[in-house]
Amino acid sequence: MIDMDFVAVEFESLVPRGVCEYKHANTRFSDEELRRKAGVRVVRALGEMAGIPAWIAVYNPANWAFRVVPLNAGAEALFGAERVLTEADYVARIYELRAAEIPDDVAEGLNRSFLPVE
Repeated sequence: MIDMDFVAVEFESLVPRGVCEYKHANTRFSDEELRRKAGVRVVRALGEMAGIPAWIAVYNPANWAFRVVPLNAGAEALFGAERVLTEADYVARIYELRAAEIPDDVAEGLNRSFLPVE
């Protein structure tokens, strides 16, 4: 057994599109330290085995900003060089992953302000 915070599989029409481990912003690990954690290595392995993007999303619940740590090439392609995203930007990437449009009522409720995620 390993310690994992919150793992989510993003899917569309019952087809897995990505796998993410969410971690609270109070985590005090660098990106490289996170990548070495056993649970994170399992998330990366699942992504590689399924041929889907795998990443860590460190979130700040004060404004729902996200620091993204890509774990494979699929996640690098999805998130590009941008590593800290507003809630609106992060959700846009998730909908892009699903090849779907963000519903207007969802988009309207997303935070577009930015506070750092340490």
